[in-house]
Amino acid sequence: MLTRDRGRDIPLDGLVTAWDPPRSTAIQLTGAQFDIHVDYTFEQVEGGTRVTQHSIVRGKDVTKLMFFLFGWLMRRSGCDAQRKELEGLKRFCEASA
Repeated sequence: MLTRDRGRDIPLDGLVTAWDPPRSTAIQLTGAQFDIHVDYTFEQVEGGTRVTQHSIVRGKDVTKLMFFLFGWLMRRSGCDAQRKELEGLKRFCEASA
């Protein structure tokens, strides 16, 4: 997988760790600077589906120190990047429907 954060491409290896359609799924993403564990739950709501995401990010080496010192700032940046990815996924899914 390739994600983009502040103009930089970040390669991550992914592994599906849970698969329970249509209720939930979980993935483990492993990168050079950090690892991410993500749980998704899906809930049918009027007019569509609500997706809830819970993520745990663990830094490695120098990134671990950066997370400790600047975690509040990085959290916001990570949320912005994730929102853009989810908006792209939403457009793809709705175009395919």
